[in-house]
Amino acid sequence: MTHIPELFTGSQALQLVQQQGWNWKLGTAPNIILESCPYCGKADHCYMEIRGSQDPQNSRDGLFLCQKCSKSGNLYALKTKLGLVSADITSQKDWAGAKKKIDDLPDIQACHEALLMDEDALEYLCLIRGFSLNIIKQQKIGLTTRYFKLTGDNTRALVFPYLVNGNAVWVHYRTLPDPKNLSKIPKDFASPTGWDAALYNGEVLKEGLKELVLVEGEANCIIAMDKGIPNIAGVPGANIKKAEWIDAIDKIGVEKIYVCYDKDKVGQKAAQVLASRIGLEKCFKIVLPDFTVTTESGETRKGKDLNEWFISGGGTSELFEELKKGATLFDVDGVSSTGNALDEFEDELNTKGASQKYSWPLLSNEMGPIVQFDEGDCIMVLAEEKIGKSRFALNMLEYMVDTYKEDGVFICLEMTRAKQARMWISHKAGIPDNLPTTPEEATALTNTFKNALPALKEYVGNREGNLYFSYPKYQTAEDVIKVVLDCIKRYGVKWIVLDNLQRLCDTTIGSKNRTQHLSELSKKLSQICKDYNVQIIIVLQPNRVSETKLTDVRNVDGASQIAKDCDCMLILNRHKVGEIEKSTFENGDFIQSNSTFGPEMLITAGLSRYSAGGSTTVYFDGATSTVYQLTTGKIKAMQQANQAKANGVLAQLSEAVGEDKGVTI
Repeated sequence: MTHIPELFTGSQALQLVQQQGWNWKLGTAPNIILESCPYCGKADHCYMEIRGSQDPQNSRDGLFLCQKCSKSGNLYALKTKLGLVSADITSQKDWAGAKKKIDDLPDIQACHEALLMDEDALEYLCLIRGFSLNIIKQQKIGLTTRYFKLTGDNTRALVFPYLVNGNAVWVHYRTLPDPKNLSKIPKDFASPTGWDAALYNGEVLKEGLKELVLVEGEANCIIAMDKGIPNIAGVPGANIKKAEWIDAIDKIGVEKIYVCYDKDKVGQKAAQVLASRIGLEKCFKIVLPDFTVTTESGETRKGKDLNEWFISGGGTSELFEELKKGATLFDVDGVSSTGNALDEFEDELNTKGASQKYSWPLLSNEMGPIVQFDEGDCIMVLAEEKIGKSRFALNMLEYMVDTYKEDGVFICLEMTRAKQARMWISHKAGIPDNLPTTPEEATALTNTFKNALPALKEYVGNREGNLYFSYPKYQTAEDVIKVVLDCIKRYGVKWIVLDNLQRLCDTTIGSKNRTQHLSELSKKLSQICKDYNVQIIIVLQPNRVSETKLTDVRNVDGASQIAKDCDCMLILNRHKVGEIEKSTFENGDFIQSNSTFGPEMLITAGLSRYSAGGSTTVYFDGATSTVYQLTTGKIKAMQQANQAKANGVLAQLSEAVGEDKGVTI
C-alpha cells in the first residue's frame, strides 16, 4: 500500500480511490497518479488532486484530468459516473464535506505481521475460530490496539481488512478475546469514522457472476472461504445503511442470492430486511440445521452461525451445497403461523412495549398521543394549498432522522434541492426567511444564511442519521418510483417524503384515467412501505373545500381510494386572516393588506389504523419553516392576542355607531 502523506488526511477523494481498490502513486503535490483512468482505462495518465480536510483549498479535493482521453471533472462527477451517487439525490453528509471526521485506515501489513508474531491471537483464530494459517495470511488479518466503548483505550483488537486488489477499502475491529478465558474481555466491535461500510470479500462481484452467498460478518465468510465455498461475501452488520454493492449486484445480473444469517430471531429478521433491499424475487433463505455447541465452561447451547456449524455442527462444503438446494424464497406476503406471530408480538413487547415504534411530541395533546407510527406505515398529509404541508412533512422527517438515527429522503416534485436545503436550514437555524424589502435586508439575509452554514455542516457531518434531498427528473411515474427504490436499496433510507401525489399523477397521466392513475400510484407506494418495511409520508392536495368547512378525509382530490391505502392520515387546517371583501375594494377603502393564515395549525388524525385518532393545535412559524408544540405560555399568549383582536374590532364598531354610519352591533 502506498504511503499516505499526513496532508492527505480527511480527503474524500482519497477515500473514494481506496474504496474502489484503485492502485495509485504519488505525483507532484498535491496530485496522485491513478494506475488507470476510470474513463478510458489508459495507464499512468490520470491525475487527481488530493486535499485533506485541513487544506485551505479543500474545495479542490478530487479534481481530476486524464491526459490521454482529456476527461476532467470534480469528485461528484466521478461518483456519478461510477453510479455511487444519483444526480437526482443530494446527501447532507456529502454537503457537509470537509467537516466530516475521517479516520485513517491502519497499516494493514504491519498489523498482519504483528498478529503472526502473537501466540494468543493465533491460538484464538486457529483453535477457537477454526481458521487455517493459510486463510489468515490470504485475508491479511491483523492485530493492533484501539478504543472500544466497552473496554476503553489501548484494547488489543483483531483487524479484519476489506481488500480489493490487495488494497484495504475498509476495516472492522473486534476485541481480541483471551483464548484461555473467552468471557474475560467483553465482545465489542468498532470501525473507522467517516467511511461507508463495504462488503467483505466484495471482489467476487464481477461480470458473469450468477450465484452469490451472503453471510453476516467477516468470521462466517472467512471460515466458508477456508472450507472452499466459492462466491461468498460478508455483510458488515445487520443494520447496514448505505450499500453501493446492492447496485453492483443488480448491474452484473446476479440471478440467485443465498442469504445465510444466524439462526436466532435477530439474525432471521436481519436476513429478511436484507433480502427486501436486494429484491425478494431472487433471494433464497438458507437456514442451518439444528446443532449444539459446548462452551468453554462446559455448558451446552444451541448453535447459531455458520462459523459454529463448520466447527461444531459437522458442516462441510458438500453439506452446504445440499442446504443451498433446499433454500426457499423469503416471505413476501408476511404470512406466518400463529406460533411465529405470537413470538413476533412477544419480541415487540420486550423491545418497545405495547406502543408503536415511532412517536412525535407534536402529535399529542393533554390526553396523550393522538397517533403513533410503526415500521411499514404509509402516512398521508392532507391540507389546502399554502397551509404548510411541505414544511410540516419536513419537520416530521427531520425529527425522525435526528431522534431515531434513521436515514430519510425528502423527494419534492415542486422545489429544487437548493430550495429544499434552504427550507431545512431556515428550520434548523431558526432563520426567518422573509422576502427582503430593501437591498440592505437582502444582504443581511444572505450573510445570516452564510454564517449558519459552518455549524450546520459540522452537525450533519457527524450525526448518525443522514437526510437526503431529491428533485427528480422524470417523465413517467415509474421514474419516480425508481428513485424511491434506489433510496431504499442504495442508501438504506427508512423514512421517505413524497411531495406530492396529485402532481406526480398529473405530470405522468398520459392517456390514463386520472382517478385510476391516482389509485394505482397510492397503492404502489403503500405496498413499497410493506415490502421494504419503510415509512412513506405522502403529501396530498384536496379538492375545493367550502369556505365554511374544515378540510377532512373526504376532500382528497381525485380518488376516494387513496384514503383507504394509508395507515394514518394527518389533516392540517389554518384559518385565514386579513382577507379583503369585494365590497370593500369596490368602495375604494382598500389600500394594502397582507392576506395570510394565522399561526395556529390544527392537526387531526382523521384516519388511523392503530389508534382512535384525535386533534391537537400547534404553532406554525412560516418564516422559519418550523412547527412548534404549544406550551402553556404560548397558548395563553395566543388567547390574549385573539382577545385583543376581538376587542379592537368591537371598539371600531362602537366608534362607527357613535359616528352614525349605520352600522349595527
